[in-house]
Amino acid sequence: MVARLPFHEQLLHERKRRGWSQDDLAEKVGSDTKTISRWESGISLPRPYSRQKLSELFGKDAEELGLFEDAAAHSAARDILATAEDWGEAPYVTQVYGRDQEVVTLRRWMVDERSQVVAVVGMGGMGKTTLASYVARLVRDDFSTIFWRSLQHAPPLKLMLQQSIQSIQRIQGISQQERIELPDAIDEQLSLLIHYLHATRCLLILDNVESILQEGQYASYYREGYGDYGQLIQRVAETAHQSCLLITSREKPREVSRLEGKRSSVYALHLTGVAPDAGKEMLQGRELAGSDEQWAALIAFYAGNPLALKIVAELVQEVFGGDIGRFLQEEAVAFGDIHRLLEQQFQRLSAQEQEIVSWLAIEREPTALETLRGDLVYPLAKTALLDSLDSLRRRSLIEVQGSAHFTLQPVIMGYVTARLVHYACEEAISAHMHLNMHTWRTYAFTKAQSKDYLRDAQTRLLLAPIAEYMVRTWGKEGAEQQLRDMLSRERQLQLHEGSYLATNVLSLMAYLRCDLRDIDCSHLTVRQAHLQHVALPGANFSHTHVAATTFAHTFGNVLSVTFSTQEDRFAIGTAEGDIWVYHTGSGVPLQTYHGHTDGVWSVAFSRDATFLVSSSDDQTIRIWNVATGQCLHTLRHANRVRSVALSPDGALLASGSDDHTIRIWNTKTGACLTVLSGHEDRVWSVAFDPTGTKLASGGTDCTVRLWDVASGHALHVLEGHTDWVRSVVFAASGVMLASGSDDATLRLWDI
Repeated sequence: MVARLPFHEQLLHERKRRGWSQDDLAEKVGSDTKTISRWESGISLPRPYSRQKLSELFGKDAEELGLFEDAAAHSAARDILATAEDWGEAPYVTQVYGRDQEVVTLRRWMVDERSQVVAVVGMGGMGKTTLASYVARLVRDDFSTIFWRSLQHAPPLKLMLQQSIQSIQRIQGISQQERIELPDAIDEQLSLLIHYLHATRCLLILDNVESILQEGQYASYYREGYGDYGQLIQRVAETAHQSCLLITSREKPREVSRLEGKRSSVYALHLTGVAPDAGKEMLQGRELAGSDEQWAALIAFYAGNPLALKIVAELVQEVFGGDIGRFLQEEAVAFGDIHRLLEQQFQRLSAQEQEIVSWLAIEREPTALETLRGDLVYPLAKTALLDSLDSLRRRSLIEVQGSAHFTLQPVIMGYVTARLVHYACEEAISAHMHLNMHTWRTYAFTKAQSKDYLRDAQTRLLLAPIAEYMVRTWGKEGAEQQLRDMLSRERQLQLHEGSYLATNVLSLMAYLRCDLRDIDCSHLTVRQAHLQHVALPGANFSHTHVAATTFAHTFGNVLSVTFSTQEDRFAIGTAEGDIWVYHTGSGVPLQTYHGHTDGVWSVAFSRDATFLVSSSDDQTIRIWNVATGQCLHTLRHANRVRSVALSPDGALLASGSDDHTIRIWNTKTGACLTVLSGHEDRVWSVAFDPTGTKLASGGTDCTVRLWDVASGHALHVLEGHTDWVRSVVFAASGVMLASGSDDATLRLWDI
C-alpha cells in the first residue's frame, strides 16, 4: 500500500499552492469556511458530494487525496499521525530547486551516520526552512516521531521541552498515569528528554534559532533568558542516544561551532545560493526574458538567494515587462522585501561588525586584514578584528577569499552602500544642529589609496549621490557653505585625529568643483583624501594631521632630492626648474619655489633648515628662505651648475659646474670667496667633510680631487676611475671618501 499524507495536510497544501483563502475554497466546493477549517484541522472528513467536488477541483481521486471510506479508519490514521508527527508551523514542501547535493548530504548525516545534531545555517532567504522541511519528510520513515517547532517568536525552552516530551510520550503509548511528571528544573527536564531520545528514535527540528540569539552583539550569543537552549544543543550532542536534532539558523550556534569536527555526531551545512541553472528553473513560471548572460548576471548579483530572486522576479515581471536586461541597466539593488530582509540581518550586527561590513562595501573588492584594520577610525587589536570577522562569517554575511581577504556578496554590498548614502544625507541635514555625524567621521566616501577604477566606483555610488542630495536641498552655493561650516564646527570640537569628516568635505567640494583657494583645514585630520587634481593655493594645512593623502603634482622629471636635517621635510628639484618642499610624514606640499629657468640638478638644506640652496642648468645657484620661499641670492657660473654642498655650519656653499670650476660662496652675503681650478672638464659632484675644512669633487675627467677649503689648494688628485665620476661623499668619521663612476665601480678612499 502506498503511504500518503493525511487528507487535512494535502488539503491545506493544495489550497495554499493555488493562493486561495478558506473562503475561496468554500465557495468553489459549495461549503462554508467553518467546515473547511474543520477539514484542514483533521477534525472531520468531507461528505461524498464534497469529496467529488474536491476530486474534480484538484484532479485527484479520493484515495489520492487520502480520503478513507469509513470513519474508524480515518480516525485511526489521524490519531497515529497526530501522535507520531507534530509539524507545528513547518511548511509543506514537495520540491526544492538546486539542492540535490545538500539533500544527499543531510540524508547521509541523519540516516546513514545517525548524527545527533545537524545545523543548516545561512543568511536569510537561502531556503533553510524549506530544505529542512523537505528532508525531514523525506527521512520520516527512519524516525518513530517527528517534532517541529519554530523559534521565531522565541518560546522559552521549558515550553518547547514540555511539548516535545508530550509528543514522544504519546507515540510510545505511555498512559497519562504512567507518564513522568515534567520536573521544574531545566537540567532535569533535559535529562528526561534525553531519556526519551535514547528510548525511541526521534527527529526534533528547531527552526529560526537566530530568534533566540542576541542582536547587536557578536554572533551566537544567546538573548537573556535563552542560554538554556545552548545546554539543550550541548546535551543532545554529547550524550549517547538514537535520535537527531535538526536546527536552522542564520547564525551558527556556538555549541555547534565548538563541537563539529571534533565529534562525528555533530555536523553543520552552510547553505549558499543556488546555481544559475537551478535559479532559472525556479523562476520559469515568472515569464521573464533575457539572454543566458543576463540570467547569469541576475542570479549572480543576488548570490543565488532563492527568496531574493523570487522577490526581484516579481518586480521584473510587473515593472519591466519581464525584461531582465532593462532591470539590470537600472542597477536596482535592495528594495521592498529584499531591503527588509537585509535590514533584519544588518540590525543583528554589533557596532564593530556594522563598521567592518560598511568598510568592505567601500573597499568593493577582497580586502586584506591589515588594510581593513587601517581603515578603522579606532583600529581594533588583531584578535578583536578576527573575532568580529569570524562572527560575520558565522552569520554568512562575508566571504573569505584567498589568504585572509574578505568581501561581500554583490547584493549585500549594494544594500550597505545605499545605507551609507542614506545616513550621510540624513546627517548632513542635521549637521547645523551639532548632532551626530557618525557616518561622515567613521567612513571615507572615497579612498585616495584605492585603485583608480575602484575610486571611480566609490565616487559614482557614494560621493555623487550625497553631493547631488546636498545640491537639491541647498543649491550649489548653499551646499558649499554647509560643507565649509562642517569644517569649522569640526575644528571647534577637536575630535579624534582619525576622523574622516574633513576628508569627505574636501572630496565633496572637489566633486562639486568648488573654489578651494584659501580653504582652512588647520587643526583637522585629512586622511585618505584624493586631491591630486585639486588646486589648493593658499590652503591652510597648519597643525593638520595628514595621512594617506595625495596632492597635486604638476612637475615632470625629478632631478634631485634632499631631506632636511630634522627629516621633517624634503625638497625635490625638477626638470622644469621648480623646487617643491614637502612635509615628510604626510606628503603635503608645503611650498613651491619658482625662479630657475631650467632643470634643477642639486638641492641642499642648511643644518637648521632655515635656508635651501639649489643649482640649475640655467647656470645659476639660488639661496632660498625656507619660511617665506623668497630667493635671497642668485649666484652665477659660466655654464651649467651640476652640484651644490653646504658646510656643516652653513656658512659656506660649494658649487661644481660644467665650466670646469668649483666656487666657494658666503651664504649670508652671496659673495664668491674662492674659485678652485684643476679639473679638465665639467664637475659633477662636490662634498664637504664633517669638519668643513676639506672639500671633495668628482668630474668628467675621471678624477676625484681633494681640496683645502681655507687656502683653495688641491691636496690630492685621486686617480683610478676610467669614466666620469658622478658622485662623491665623505663618511661621517671624515677618514674615508666614496666615489661613484660611469665605469660601473664604486671606490673607497683612505684620506
